[in-house]
Amino acid sequence: MAPAQTPPDIVTQLGREIATVMTLPDIRARLLALGSEPADSNPSSFAAFIRSEAEKWGEIVRSSGARAD
Repeated sequence: MAPAQTPPDIVTQLGREIATVMTLPDIRARLLALGSEPADSNPSSFAAFIRSEAEKWGEIVRSSGARAD
């Protein structure tokens, strides 16, 4: 995640750096130990994932009638 309006070249650089870090065995092992599954991704596929999750969970929340207090 990055703030809205982050320049595309910065987003690309962050994506490359994160992808590099995610290949480090100690990082992968730590994430797995914490119950996370490290996944290969890039900024555009991550954005698509976030959009699809927001749609899916938004519909579930709307249909449940749940409200934030």
